[in-house]
This record gives sequence, structure tokens and C-alpha cells, in this order.
Amino acid sequence: EFFEMQLELARKLQLPVIVHSRDAFEGTLDCIKNVAYDRGIIHCYSYGKDEARSFLDRGWDISLSGAITYTKKARMEEMVELIHYIPQDRLLLETDAPYLAPVPHRGKTNAPNLVEHTYNYVAEILKTSPEALSMMVDANIKELFAI
Repeated sequence: EFFEMQLELARKLQLPVIVHSRDAFEGTLDCIKNVAYDRGIIHCYSYGKDEARSFLDRGWDISLSGAITYTKKARMEEMVELIHYIPQDRLLLETDAPYLAPVPHRGKTNAPNLVEHTYNYVAEILKTSPEALSMMVDANIKELFAI
């Protein structure tokens, strides 16, 4: 109910919403559907491709944190597929500091400067440079926040 109130307020003010949804995909999607306001970020994304499709089809951006750099080998193919699946104009990267520090700092306190490792990781998967990826992500966030 509180989440729906926040979505309603964001709609009234025409602001993007930042949603942290962990182990609550159905509940999160149900709230979003109930309010039908689809402008924002699914922050610190931790679901798979099918769930991404549900958010992306509604207009949400997907933000990946340093946690993607330590995906288990058994799930690596899924992670690579997810990164390729997210449209480049809807992809965001983040630190989630002080949590989820990327490899090689996993388990330590995260800091904004460590996002470089996440950019390097995603850039390698997308076969682009970290600088080009950074420019793309910057353009995406500027578009979303109208800055």
C-alpha cells in the first residue's frame, strides 16, 4: 500500500521512481500495474530475463549493480543473456554503495569509485569500451530525469 502511495505521488509530480525489489517480483509488478505509472528504475536488479521483459514492456529502466560481477558460473550464461537483452537505451549501472561491491572488492564496503569495475565488466560483455558505455548510461539517466 505504501509503495502504491509513492507511485501515485510520483505520477502527480511527474517524477521517476526508483524501486528496489528483491525477492518480491510479483508483488512489485502487481503494485506497478495497480497504479499504472511506469516511469522509473528497477534499481539493483536481481531477477532474470523474463522478469526484465515484464518491467521493460511497461517502460521501466533496469539498473545493474556490482553484484553482477560475481554471478555464479552456473548462471553466467543467463547473466550475459540478460545484459544483452536489456535495450541499450534502458540500461543503467550503479554502485549501490555501501553494499554489493564488485569483484575484486566483493565483501568489502562499496564506494562510488568502484563502479568502474561494473562498467568494465558490462563493457566487455557488450563488446564496447567502458567510456562508450558510460556515455550511453549518462544519456539514459539524463533522459529519464529530464536533465
